[in-house]
Amino acid sequence: MAWITDSLRSAIGSAVRLNPFARFAASTSAPAVFNHQLALAAYMSSGMMKKVISIPAADRTQKWRDWQAPKDVIAQIEREEKRLGLRAKVKQAEVLRGVGGGAILIITAGSHEQPLTPAQIAQGGIIALNVVSRWEIQGRDWVRNLADPLNGQPLMFEIQAETGTQKIHPSRVICFRGEPLPAGSAAGDEEKFWGDSRLLRVFCEVQRSDETQAWFSQLVKKAKLLRIGIPNLTDFTATSEGQQKLASRVALIAEGESTLNATVFAAASGAESPGETITDYQITWNGIPAVMDAFNQQVAAVSDIPFTRLMGRSPAGMNATGEHDNDNWNDAVSMGRRTRFAPAWRRWTRSCCAPLALPSPMP
Repeated sequence: MAWITDSLRSAIGSAVRLNPFARFAASTSAPAVFNHQLALAAYMSSGMMKKVISIPAADRTQKWRDWQAPKDVIAQIEREEKRLGLRAKVKQAEVLRGVGGGAILIITAGSHEQPLTPAQIAQGGIIALNVVSRWEIQGRDWVRNLADPLNGQPLMFEIQAETGTQKIHPSRVICFRGEPLPAGSAAGDEEKFWGDSRLLRVFCEVQRSDETQAWFSQLVKKAKLLRIGIPNLTDFTATSEGQQKLASRVALIAEGESTLNATVFAAASGAESPGETITDYQITWNGIPAVMDAFNQQVAAVSDIPFTRLMGRSPAGMNATGEHDNDNWNDAVSMGRRTRFAPAWRRWTRSCCAPLALPSPMP
């Protein structure tokens, strides 16, 4: 009995390896160590993940800021922002915020270890704005004094450059951080500073949605398959001559499908010649779109993005207008601009306003 069990186990193992759906049966749990490479791989390999991350970034930067200043000064500021490509850099940094965290470096002449001064940024003093991810820049000399306003922040940043380790003063770094981690989290200074990753939060649900789409695409491919029944198939495959006849016969059927757009097979002509049987693979499609939508709705729920916005659909169902969802999403975007977007730009606001003695812009 042992050899029968081993043979059966071997046969089942071979069938599993041949199963077209097996490659999509990966674990839906996130890796224990979610580093930069895994985060970027998850973002780049999934269209749904890109939408979940890029939609908030695009909506937060769609409406720009309103300056309160004379028209000629506003024109000067807008020209400077256009020269530096500020709007595109902000959107790129917002995408990195969703992936895990990012920052914009204010590059000027002189040493970057020293605090940024108004004299360095006046009259086009900013050379460039460079976007980096949180994994490219590290904090040093963390403040751990609860009575200090800078508690939980670094006194210096470091980045690896071609010439070696480059120190950058925090006044030259505009950080785009995620939602704060709960108090008491067993995390290091870097993790607490950069906060929660939106990508990690939606990772499992997006993976389930992608797997559902992949399984459905395999069903579509499988629905095109023909089921060919050949009498005495085992006798054919017992000899090399029979295998050649079988290959020739299957090739002829495939040629008829391709050339004539028809299936040519040997019909039955009595008990001594049962003939071939060809049938299509039958799949019941009813309910499959609803199942796929259920997974996508779960993604929308976890990401806090309305289903209509995430999927690019018009509202459906009885008395559905979508106005309530759109209002809620617009409120969420406005809240994100006030709580996450505006704080990141306080340093840039001071940098722009201080040399010109301007009031702060409206967020």
